[in-house]
Amino acid sequence: MCNDNDKTTMISNIVRSAAIAVIFLPVTFGVTSSIGRLTEKAEDTTSKAAQLQETRAALTTDCFAWMMSKKDTKVERNAENAIDEYFGGSVAYQEVCEWVLN
Repeated sequence: MCNDNDKTTMISNIVRSAAIAVIFLPVTFGVTSSIGRLTEKAEDTTSKAAQLQETRAALTTDCFAWMMSKKDTKVERNAENAIDEYFGGSVAYQEVCEWVLN
């Protein structure tokens, strides 16, 4: 059977395992939480980048027409109307189109 030395070793191992668990469980939970927050931020950043790319794609043709057209022409007015419709109101066409085309 078990002698006193084996029992002491077994108890020592159990205490050591419990101490390690007490120390490393909070660290593990903290790291897991940090990784989760970083993943959420990365997803948000990716989502915002995708939205900006969609905006650029939607406005490229209209901004190109606006930049290349002569002032006070039907082409310019149609491009301005399309850009206004996209944003739901009047915008600074020069700045918007420079951003879209760069």
